[in-house]
Amino acid sequence: MALVVVATLVPNMLNTWASSRLHPTLNAIVGMLTPPLTGVLGWLWLGESLAGLQWFGMILTLVGIGVSVLRPAPARTGRDR
Repeated sequence: MALVVVATLVPNMLNTWASSRLHPTLNAIVGMLTPPLTGVLGWLWLGESLAGLQWFGMILTLVGIGVSVLRPAPARTGRDR
């Protein structure tokens, strides 16, 4: 029962709450942070070992998030409004 509440119910309720309050782009960016954050926390707190390819994937994910955050929004035309 604890697994249902802690691992499924609470995260889904928080995600639903955040999705209704955050801009969709920001919500997607936060969601993209989950895999690298999970890997680093498992490495730090649980002593998990990570292979070089896993570190590379986390770095690649963070670079992609950085590009999506730093890239300027496209200019709007009169038809987009």
